[in-house]
Amino acid sequence: MGSASRPVSQQEPERAPVTLFYLRQYRQAEVAAFLEIPESTVNNRMHSARKHLKKELHSPTPDTTFAGRVQEQIEAMTSLHAALAEPIRKSLVETLGDNTSVHVVAVENTIGLHVLRDFPHPCCTYSFQPKGSQRRICFDIHMELAACLVDRTIGRGDEIRVVDVGQIGRDEFNVISPVAGRLMREIVALWSEVVDMDIVEPEIETSNFYVMDTWIASDDPMFHIRFEVTWDNRVSHIYLCCPAPSLAASLAQLQAKS
Repeated sequence: MGSASRPVSQQEPERAPVTLFYLRQYRQAEVAAFLEIPESTVNNRMHSARKHLKKELHSPTPDTTFAGRVQEQIEAMTSLHAALAEPIRKSLVETLGDNTSVHVVAVENTIGLHVLRDFPHPCCTYSFQPKGSQRRICFDIHMELAACLVDRTIGRGDEIRVVDVGQIGRDEFNVISPVAGRLMREIVALWSEVVDMDIVEPEIETSNFYVMDTWIASDDPMFHIRFEVTWDNRVSHIYLCCPAPSLAASLAQLQAKS
């Protein structure tokens, strides 16, 4: 819902109802109970949010210069993060097998709400804060992939039940965390030429609702990079989410160097 034309104070009351209703698929009555406000207030705030969004979507002629710059950033991020595919593959091969392959399938310049809607619930999400940044870098290991990393026997495709790939236990995190740690270090190495990106306060989370509240604000601009992982006739994903404002300038420096 972010817009430079509206102060943050106007956005805040609308953010939680919209996020709970559209992202978490709560009913309006459940949103009202959760936020401890009348259902009529929830309805009014969602109506206001939709009105603001409609106004923003139908704003005058788009800034083509800005759009072109964003597209250049997306192309640069795609090229840059393709270099992460092989290190990720190497970290997965020992568990998943030699036929494992990894590649970038999409890069978006988007907002936190659009990133979070792709997260499974529960999730297997890691986060760390780059030195000197107020925002965190997050990556989510899809639950099917996480389950296979800890050697669970699960179905395929439509046969996979939520219970099969559900909550990751603490002992299972101990198996997954070395893989995640290597990925963190590769991300740091990727940006180390232009960003002082020591790993600060790494965390693990299983609730995408907590991720939304503490790591990724719904209206924060983000780079969202999706890696597709294939092995043993399976397909899964790793999602990498980076704060766009703090990396855009550094991205330009990397482009200049290359």
